[in-house]
Amino acid sequence: MNIAKTACALTLLSCIALPSQSAMAVETFEIKNTLKHMCLDIAGYSGGKGRNAQLWDCQNLDDQRFYFADVYGNPVRIQDAKNNYYFLRNAKSDLCLDVAGHGGWENDTVQLWTCEGAYAFDQQWKIEFAPYEGPYEGSEVILLRNGARNKILDVGGTSGSKKNNVQLWTYRGYSDQYWYFANIRN
Repeated sequence: MNIAKTACALTLLSCIALPSQSAMAVETFEIKNTLKHMCLDIAGYSGGKGRNAQLWDCQNLDDQRFYFADVYGNPVRIQDAKNNYYFLRNAKSDLCLDVAGHGGWENDTVQLWTCEGAYAFDQQWKIEFAPYEGPYEGSEVILLRNGARNKILDVGGTSGSKKNNVQLWTYRGYSDQYWYFANIRN
């Protein structure tokens, strides 16, 4: 008896041919802040675990590209992600946008981390449409609400400058709390 076939029979799930993520037409995008139209960026370009989220000039690099995914890692289109919580995964590393320390409190910093599953509410984000009056480029202006304590994605310090930390904050209607998706591609 072939050992590989025996192992396959014992662990049936590992033998099922599932379509790869690349075969599912992942819709990736930049997340731009309305204040100065800078991108949500992962510090250091590595896209590595524990790397901080910040604002940076948009450079069309993979560490600045994200996609929505369900709890199993299956890609979800932007249109389908509205008003439900999903994971925001980084296109470079496939890690999740995460709230450091799991708390979800005001001023908690945002980083990349290993996707931790259904009960990781600090890694789940919901698109919300909010009234916005100001200049922006591209698609609809949104808020990104975190599932841990319902705080929103915010730029620390309200200046919207390069290297500003990205964090959670209570909704106040400031320009640095509004975002939009740009450079959307499959």
